[in-house]
Amino acid sequence: MERSLTKYQIVLTKTDTVFPMDVARRAMQIEESLKANKSTVEQVMMIEAQISVN
Repeated sequence: MERSLTKYQIVLTKTDTVFPMDVARRAMQIEESLKANKSTVEQVMMIEAQISVN
């Protein structure tokens, strides 16, 4: 994807199954490692596994 300059975004799923501090640390590590890539959308998206419906 880097060679074709296709835009992509990193999505961390099931973040509710991990301690919030660990999720934040991992997201920061991923963002730092992707800074040199021109094709990534900068913000890492985080999604929980369970969706509550009221």
